Amino acid sequence: MKKKISLSLIMTILILFTFPKTSEARLRDYISVKKGLTVTTEYNDNRYLKPEDKEGGFEVRVHPAIALELNVPLPAPIIKISRHHLELSYDPGFPHITYSDGKFFDKPTHKFLGLYRFSPSPKFSLSLRDEITRDNKVSVLDPLGDYTERTYYTLHTAIPSIRYNPSPKLGIDLGYQYSSLDYGTVDYSDTEDQHLFVNFDYTFSPRTSMIISYRNLKHTYQESKDKIFSSNEFGLEITRNLTQKVGGIIGVGYEMRQAAEAANAGDEVTGKLELNYKPTERTQINLGGGVDLGTSARQDRSYKSKNTGLTITRNLTPKISLKLDDNYRINSYHDSERKDDLTSLGLSLEYKITKRMTSSFGYSWRKRDSNDDQYDYTNNVSTFSISMEF
Repeated sequence: MKKKISLSLIMTILILFTFPKTSEARLRDYISVKKGLTVTTEYNDNRYLKPEDKEGGFEVRVHPAIALELNVPLPAPIIKISRHHLELSYDPGFPHITYSDGKFFDKPTHKFLGLYRFSPSPKFSLSLRDEITRDNKVSVLDPLGDYTERTYYTLHTAIPSIRYNPSPKLGIDLGYQYSSLDYGTVDYSDTEDQHLFVNFDYTFSPRTSMIISYRNLKHTYQESKDKIFSSNEFGLEITRNLTQKVGGIIGVGYEMRQAAEAANAGDEVTGKLELNYKPTERTQINLGGGVDLGTSARQDRSYKSKNTGLTITRNLTPKISLKLDDNYRINSYHDSERKDDLTSLGLSLEYKITKRMTSSFGYSWRKRDSNDDQYDYTNNVSTFSISMEF
């Protein structure tokens, strides 16, 4: 994978050229620093999502983190908008993953984030986002989808974008996103994605808004040019709050996909419908469903997905909250007769011990039932974490 220049350098240059030169502009007056620590333990009874010969084990991750934020306001009287907004954060991770055969995985992980936004006026802003992640995940090393080992990878995402508000009701976003996924020396498939996107958002009233979007995507599969595909996606989404307790989102889309393999090409109509209901101040219910397009773990096989889901959130007390998730999905692959039914259930409980310390417990159950038995699996995952801010 070719080396790319980080946008963090561009951010620094822009700040040097645009930062106020007056004696009143003292940098320390605009800077805030946040520090934190998260410790997570997890037990997964089927790491590689196999139908048989399941591999389970524990995983402990320690994540210290530090974030720097800088905000320089526009000259008075426009003091509520930051002329310069800069975020820099570093989140290292120290995992210890054990296996049933006594082996373990303990390579450290790293996540860098840089975000700079320059707003010369209330109507216009320029944003640059740069993110580099060095992490590990369970990998798929063959076309049949056998999960065989844990792979170390580097993900780099860069997003320059422009925001323009010609009126209080209308906003326009124009941007470009570049993503590269590099697996280093592992026999795996590096990928490269390029997105060009434009969004128009319009607010009709305090209760009703609309988003019109367009995205052009080119996906390059480094291992083989036969896996390259591109698409043009159009979308329309309307949000409406019927009452203070009831609201919803309806969306429709159209995707035109071109691919080297004819089975992965074609035009599709997508859509979604969401209903949000807040019966009390402590309870939130979200119900949704839709049809969308997806790609396999190796990004070389496309499928059409029909899904429905339910989420219930309940604040039991000011310090304790409970969340329940239920999702059902049917994936139909374009290049074969394969069809997967996926069901998942999730439960999480969060307890705010103090103002700066939070603990959480989570459990999830997933099942995939395919007409091709080699893709069947069931998976149970339990997690416990403690987060602290300093």
